[in-house]
Amino acid sequence: MNHVITIRNRHIAVDNPTLIKGCRNTDTITLDTDEEWDGKTITVYVGSDDHKVKATYDGEPMSIDIDFPIGYIPVLVKGETGDEAIYTEQATHAFRVKAGKQ
Repeated sequence: MNHVITIRNRHIAVDNPTLIKGCRNTDTITLDTDEEWDGKTITVYVGSDDHKVKATYDGEPMSIDIDFPIGYIPVLVKGETGDEAIYTEQATHAFRVKAGKQ
């Protein structure tokens, strides 16, 4: 399943925030950004502490492995051009990881 992260005025919204723990190569993330992000190198941070994934977004869906603990996980997005950097507000409950069927 593809999860679209929409960024408007540096705020994050996720169209389908539920992830199933333990899924491998079945979920992707795509960004839908406003014009403020045009021409910037975009880095997406998903998770926190020991369970953080960092990836550069190249316009194509990014594959994510759901190796996060059950519960909510945050997302933060950074855009860079030269010496300038912009950030979204951290969306502390952007995704919710649920247990899969055993």
